[in-house]
Amino acid sequence: MASYSAQRSEMKQNEVTVTHHTVISCDWHALTSQLMSQWHDLTQEELERTCHNRRAIAKLIERKEGIAAPLVENYLRNLERTLPLFE
Repeated sequence: MASYSAQRSEMKQNEVTVTHHTVISCDWHALTSQLMSQWHDLTQEELERTCHNRRAIAKLIERKEGIAAPLVENYLRNLERTLPLFE
């Protein structure tokens, strides 16, 4: 079992700080398909640049769609619960 400090450690990945609390924990392809069908202005490339980071996705949707990032993060957490974990 990893220590608390190890669990909280952060890593740099494509200039986005990622922790285990902010990384999407469901099937990425199912999630991106759902998001792109709901918000047609999103592209696969933009979503890939978020490095599967929930906060970065929320900021992207906030910027493109005008929906507050905290609301989008909550939506993403709820959506993750309905999607399969991984392919």
